[in-house]
Amino acid sequence: MLVLFFLTCSKLEELVISYGPKKDYSAVKELHNLKNFIRRWADTENEIYEIIDALKECQNLKTVEFSNNNITSMKKCEELPNLTSLNLSSNKIEKIDKIGEILTKGGTINLDVDKLKLFTGYSQLVLSNQNLTTLEPLEGLTNLVSLNISNNPELTLEDEKSQNILKKLIQKRLKL
Repeated sequence: MLVLFFLTCSKLEELVISYGPKKDYSAVKELHNLKNFIRRWADTENEIYEIIDALKECQNLKTVEFSNNNITSMKKCEELPNLTSLNLSSNKIEKIDKIGEILTKGGTINLDVDKLKLFTGYSQLVLSNQNLTTLEPLEGLTNLVSLNISNNPELTLEDEKSQNILKKLIQKRLKL
């Protein structure tokens, strides 16, 4: 049923699938105009890999969201050549592999704050609504030029560690 639906929606630019049992994603590759794909709460990590296999044919695809899927690795995402935005929040990512190249091309990867150390070359970070209390997770991230820490009501920036991290970021920025 889902396959038939995809075939009749060839101009589809965004597809969101949440919840529900595993689907047959083979027809997704026919969605040549697809720019944004979202799959939340997939049944297994293998389902995500099957989706990526189908998405490889979508040459216009720029944004993929796989939040809330218990994913541990995104090794196959490197096969999505035009990807510039990847949301992996609320997963169990253990390493980023080559997918970190999205960041080196000016793209974005959304991760939970406890996963920041998986990659160190961030130039931009959005850490809004992460319940931060200190900037300690940013220690060693010296390439930052843009940082959003809004909506973290417990973050005071008054502790010595946060002050030192801010000073290093400011010094680094002034040298650019």
